[in-house]
Amino acid sequence: MLNFSTRQLENDVTILTLDGELDPYTSPDLLNCLTHEIEKGRRKIVVDCARLKYISSCGLGALVRVHARMKKLGGDVKVAALRGPVADVFRITMLNKVFGMYDSVEAAAASF
Repeated sequence: MLNFSTRQLENDVTILTLDGELDPYTSPDLLNCLTHEIEKGRRKIVVDCARLKYISSCGLGALVRVHARMKKLGGDVKVAALRGPVADVFRITMLNKVFGMYDSVEAAAASF
């Protein structure tokens, strides 16, 4: 199960907070949420992973697709607060070289 919420900061940064597991069952919901944010014109997105307990290849794929789409639109997706096994997955797959990765949501938001 994955719970997520979005909030807007003053500098037009969208924070997407993930809580739970990002797997084949929850990835479509995440993709729909992020697509909706992009359609609203959002171009600065920070994915807060502090409470993300698990991520599958489908979850990684959803994030990579959104990242590629945002780059084409002149925006960016940054990842914040990766912990434990989820952080290991990003390092092993070398996605830490693709995404801007930050220790905190505040640092990620400030990087825009």
